[in-house]
Amino acid sequence: MKQIVSNILKSWQSNQAAMLITIIDKSGSTPRGIGAQMLVGKNGLITGTIGGGLVEKEAIDQAILALETGSSYIKNYKLNLQDTSLNMVCGGVLFLHSLYVDKAHFEDAILTIDSKINSEETGFMVIDTEANTLTYSSDVVVSEGVVSIPLPVPDRAIIFGGGHVAKALVPVLSNIGFDCILMENRKEFASKENYPQARVVICGDYDKVEDYINLKPHDYIIIMTHGHTYDYTVLESMLRKKQTYIGVMGSRRKKEFVNEKLRLAGFSEDRINSVHAPIGLSIGAVTPEEIAISVAAELIEVRHDARSKS
Repeated sequence: MKQIVSNILKSWQSNQAAMLITIIDKSGSTPRGIGAQMLVGKNGLITGTIGGGLVEKEAIDQAILALETGSSYIKNYKLNLQDTSLNMVCGGVLFLHSLYVDKAHFEDAILTIDSKINSEETGFMVIDTEANTLTYSSDVVVSEGVVSIPLPVPDRAIIFGGGHVAKALVPVLSNIGFDCILMENRKEFASKENYPQARVVICGDYDKVEDYINLKPHDYIIIMTHGHTYDYTVLESMLRKKQTYIGVMGSRRKKEFVNEKLRLAGFSEDRINSVHAPIGLSIGAVTPEEIAISVAAELIEVRHDARSKS
């Protein structure tokens, strides 16, 4: 949604309206779910996807025509496994709402949503498919013909420790929707130049993490410092809080060293076993780049489970 809103504003700067296409309902098997969106301009797709294939192409072609008349509409597409003309492998029905988004009618709503996204506030883009309106609401709106799409609040990956793996990990996580914060206690490693895709790079003491970072319950904690003692310092502090994910890089020998200290500190076996260590999915990763992929894969898995339970 962030990219869609940004591109709506860019279209207006060029005095162009756009068509916002949203999946408002579905039945059976479909490539994308309710709330998936794409933005179409006079030259075709700008950003987003409703699943690709010929159905998406047809929706884009119709949206380009609608831009000429400034009309909004609802259309459904049957995705039949026997219908090879659609070139789709899914069966079911997609219901699409195409909204003509021009500056005159939607400037206030889009600017508000853009501001909320940039400030990482929660809320909803509310589309009334009968009135053909788009508004912002701080709460979900449940009504006939209304779709409430939650504003994206980025998942934060807080990485403790710089070095080769962190350098490979930051761009991978950034590209899959994680907001990366990196903390390192060595000045020579705590450089934004080393991690250009990180939102923030902090140089500070690991035993004073909360002096630098406002930790949140839904953070993903990644510990890969340059020593057992530093790993323990950060891990002991994180285990006293509620976090979506805590992972520690290192060997099984290192894991046992840290776990024994945690036991002596009074942590239960359940709490200790909640830590992902060694970090990452077991895919035979060896190089920093491979380890980064294994860690990212594990975070995707945990994020999917967390979202399915919310």
